[in-house]
Amino acid sequence: MRLSLQQGLAQMSYYGPDFADIKTGWYRNTSDENYAAGRRILDKNWNTVCDEILTVYLERYGTFFTAFSEDIVRDIDTALGTSFEKNARYYEYYLATRAYEIEKTRRIWIDSYNDNQDRIYICPYCENAFPVLDCHPNVIRTLGIPPTHCRTCDYVVRRYRDFWDSDVKRRVRDMMRSIDELRSCEICGHTYFLKDDIFTYGSFGKRFVDCLYPNLFFNVCPKCFKGVFNDYKRGSARTKLSRLYASPDVSVGSG
Repeated sequence: MRLSLQQGLAQMSYYGPDFADIKTGWYRNTSDENYAAGRRILDKNWNTVCDEILTVYLERYGTFFTAFSEDIVRDIDTALGTSFEKNARYYEYYLATRAYEIEKTRRIWIDSYNDNQDRIYICPYCENAFPVLDCHPNVIRTLGIPPTHCRTCDYVVRRYRDFWDSDVKRRVRDMMRSIDELRSCEICGHTYFLKDDIFTYGSFGKRFVDCLYPNLFFNVCPKCFKGVFNDYKRGSARTKLSRLYASPDVSVGSG
């Protein structure tokens, strides 16, 4: 198990009542129109139905309810026939403030936050360990609590979803577990690291291939990877296309 660099650092979580100073009550009292305008819209229509919907999310997700602010406000809009999502700016601050104002939800929130302070999950792909409270809200919302895998690995996994199978899964797992290791390019012989090129892409017209894709099958450094696309840029449009589609490594990975 490898520990994420984030672990052990004194960072403010997305999910605790300390985030954005919600527990100080500033949002409820501010006269700044950036926030006050949306608050007035919500205050005008907010009722016990809204509190009940908010409470359901606190009971279901605990301190991570803030990752579902968009879902909460949509449920409220559906129940009331309102348009808070569209018209009430910064509604996520309102939801958090309201959750802290209500005794029941405040207690659920604080207890859940405390219970998750030392909770760690290990990504099954890269084997890095991450504090659950450091997870990005989009990761919590889409991958669960705790997430099925980390945010970086999710970016990689989603690239290959159109041809995902047990073999690709194994290759992604092996690559991400060795992403920090020194490799030797099978084309030029030079050594390289992949960790700095997780989000590097090459393109041909409207088709894109990420630098990691060929490395699922053999070692190709970023320089040689980019060189492949330079070669495809020579000649007529028909010649370029024929060269592009003749390469299985490019055509399969560019969907």
